[in-house]
Amino acid sequence: MISVDNREAAVAILRGTAIDYIDETASGVAGKHDAGGQSQRRFERNRIAELNKYYKRIATDAKRLVDFRPIELFMSGPADAKVKVYKKLDYRLRDIPVKFIDQEYSAYTGILQTINRLQ
Repeated sequence: MISVDNREAAVAILRGTAIDYIDETASGVAGKHDAGGQSQRRFERNRIAELNKYYKRIATDAKRLVDFRPIELFMSGPADAKVKVYKKLDYRLRDIPVKFIDQEYSAYTGILQTINRLQ
């Protein structure tokens, strides 16, 4: 189970009623801005590069899920960050059936919200 947005993410495994957290991380990436001038495009390129590094870091953390041999993968969070992270996942995780769940929260709260929606 991965809950992600552009600010924070959590990777967890659900076994029965127990939730084992593998990792929780924050991006540290600045939000979008609309400052004009010549630097605007440079700032946006740097922001996108930082987000890609963040997505790769989540995918690396999620690689530890392979050891648990999950039968299904849930990716939740707002917007399209979950799809971008999914594209960077290890091939063994991409072979597992995946469900994308849109929701308002990510990280620890997002994991709990995902579990509540699945019940």
